[in-house]
Amino acid sequence: MKILLAIALTALVCAPSYGAFKGGTGGANNANQSNNGYRIDGRSGGYNIKNGQTDSNDIDAIFDAVPSEINNATKAVMPPTPTTVTSESNSDAGKKIQKVTKNGVVSYTWASSSQLAQNETEAEVEILTISSFGREDSSTASICKVKNMGVNIEGINYYSQGMPFIDIAKMSMGWIRSWGSSWENVELDLDNNGYLKTVDAGTAQTIISDDLWGRDISDNRYVLLYDGEGKLEFNLNKAKVIKSEPGRIELELPQGRAGMAQKSTNPSNYLRNIRIIPIEHENDYKQAILHEQYKKTWENIGVVRYLNTQATNHSTEIQWQDRQKPTKFGTKGGQSIEDIIQMSNEMNVNPWLLAPHLANDDYFREMAIYVRDNLNSNLKVYIEYTNEAWNWQFPQTKYLAALAKKNGTTQYQEYGKRAKRLFDIWLDVFGSETRIIRVIGTQFGNPWISEQIMKTTGLDGSVDALAVGYYIGHELGSKKMASKTLAMSNAEIFTYLRDNSFPEAKKLLQEQKIVADNYGLELVAYEAGQHLVASGVSPDLGVLVDHPALTEKLISLNRDGRMTDFYMDMYKQWSEIGGGLIVWFATTDKPTKWGSWGLLESMGQDPEKAPKYQAIRNMFTEQGC
Repeated sequence: MKILLAIALTALVCAPSYGAFKGGTGGANNANQSNNGYRIDGRSGGYNIKNGQTDSNDIDAIFDAVPSEINNATKAVMPPTPTTVTSESNSDAGKKIQKVTKNGVVSYTWASSSQLAQNETEAEVEILTISSFGREDSSTASICKVKNMGVNIEGINYYSQGMPFIDIAKMSMGWIRSWGSSWENVELDLDNNGYLKTVDAGTAQTIISDDLWGRDISDNRYVLLYDGEGKLEFNLNKAKVIKSEPGRIELELPQGRAGMAQKSTNPSNYLRNIRIIPIEHENDYKQAILHEQYKKTWENIGVVRYLNTQATNHSTEIQWQDRQKPTKFGTKGGQSIEDIIQMSNEMNVNPWLLAPHLANDDYFREMAIYVRDNLNSNLKVYIEYTNEAWNWQFPQTKYLAALAKKNGTTQYQEYGKRAKRLFDIWLDVFGSETRIIRVIGTQFGNPWISEQIMKTTGLDGSVDALAVGYYIGHELGSKKMASKTLAMSNAEIFTYLRDNSFPEAKKLLQEQKIVADNYGLELVAYEAGQHLVASGVSPDLGVLVDHPALTEKLISLNRDGRMTDFYMDMYKQWSEIGGGLIVWFATTDKPTKWGSWGLLESMGQDPEKAPKYQAIRNMFTEQGC
């Protein structure tokens, strides 16, 4: 007998915070400081690009709660607490129903959790709770959620350390030419979904997965499903074909990098719609697209921010039809909004979405309509216009600066104008503010920028949250401190962070909180965590990101058990200054010279050996989850 307790929870709301370190050499009132003093940010990359594809030979260089109610009239933000049960908007809200399935027959009766069909050994019994929206909630609704706690999800691709999706084709590279071959620069004949309409003598290949997410060795039986006609072969760590028939290939998938090549196709019925599914999920992979382990790992999170999953920072999407679609083979454009919303529904989390900087008004509207019609009605959505519009390493900043030069304004006004247009369209589509949280992002180290954005005509009153990137420790990998960092013990470094870095961060938080309060906004953190990464050039040590001992030192700090207390202290400081939603960065990532951003190094890591993840678990426990 299987028992599922599905308890509906209140729909609450959170707001994001935005952050990075201080940039610029001028004072807070220097309007020209935004393009000075920036260092390469490993959160974005270390990309080696060849014909628009990531170089697989440089994988180490590649990176990539339901919250509290927003009330613009309220200045104080209370620390997070666990969510409660549903409101009383439905008179039957909270009542339990016993659903019994036996021999294919389903029956429903009013019941309490103690009234289970204990003697019905062949029956499947579920206890459902009526929600305030008058429908059954998914079983995930029974999970305790902490207000104001979120996480940025990793980008999903073949080299990811986290793999949410059951269908691993959703993380594949997509079809490319073989690197170094005589055909490398010959364009492939692809349809709009990235499938080969014809195959020439140069053929095409893809990487299915680098297998870095921690797949267990026993998880090796998969089925590859496809439509059309064509010939596929497997290479690299070559999958063993168990059984092959038109449209279906049973595979034994070995550990390590798995590749696939397409040798031929029928142009009148070309091979397409590839799915690679664990064989036990062959018949249900559409109903639930996420691995249970993934949902379990992040089950107490209230908000998920999809920055990298949406491939926001380098988006070229303008029109709605340009967007990444669930039918697309390959992850160059990120994941589709359709998969992201289904993912949010299955995890029972409020999604934090970002609109591409080039997107037109129709894109804004169609995106809002899709979210309104497909996100579970008990969930709310955070909406933000692009990411880090002040950060000069991103094309969105350069785009807004060019607009400002053309229009005789500032890049901050152009950001504010476009953000307001986004918010106005979403408000029109949703009809009220009850399910949307409108977020303005700013630079953590420069409250002056926050003021300039909020002075945009008409923006005041159209925003719910001011978002900062709450990071601590970036100076340890800088040219100013790198030599000292190498000379200090880990214990001495954590003492330095406590005595020097934390007080400096607190001052910045307090300044940003004043701006937020002045406009009746909640201060939130769109990203948060340690920022121990090498950058710049030292006269003594050279290019710091390429200094092995410094990289080893910074990684060792992230693996040090004292990092648990570091994160707990960050959370305490955040709460003490009145911060709202805090969204940690990020779920999973492999430590490299570009940084150690993951709360987990991979989904297969032992949680007991992940100090940052243990801190998050401790935060949940403190809040009753």
